[in-house]
Amino acid sequence: MPTKTYKRLGNVSPAAATVTPLYSVPAAAAALTSSLVICNTNPAVVTVRVSHAAAANPDAAVQYIYYDHEIDPNDTFIATIGLTMASIDVMRCYASTTGVNFHLYGAEIT
Repeated sequence: MPTKTYKRLGNVSPAAATVTPLYSVPAAAAALTSSLVICNTNPAVVTVRVSHAAAANPDAAVQYIYYDHEIDPNDTFIATIGLTMASIDVMRCYASTTGVNFHLYGAEIT
């Protein structure tokens, strides 16, 4: 019987304008994401991107679930996404500047 481990799957504060892995599903596992939380600690609007790459494919436009989504100064964006991820899938993130924190919550299934 599969084991579900509920946890923060990943968190990262990426370098400015850099596509960065947020969470990679381990081999022989799967994941069910529940919430994506993005916190802008800047005094200015930032744009963010989030993508889901099946089988760790290279970054491509078709993978994006959020693209240039604006977050107001000192604000937090919370999404209930319910996204399923297979073995070695990768969720990546991007922010237009530093000071943006990405958190992904859900269950890892082994």
